[in-house]
Amino acid sequence: MYHIVCPTKYRRAVFSATVDAKVKEICAEIQKRYEITFLEIGTDSDHVHLLVQSVPM
Repeated sequence: MYHIVCPTKYRRAVFSATVDAKVKEICAEIQKRYEITFLEIGTDSDHVHLLVQSVPM
């Protein structure tokens, strides 16, 4: 399991409800293509938290 935090540049608040939905949609597409499972996807106004389960390479 991996906990990934991705802050925005200069911690600007850019994650709205529409951006949150798009991030979840993109993660669902990535999950289909690779051996990755997104257990949690959470956004705040200035960063994204991803809890990812994957096979180590």
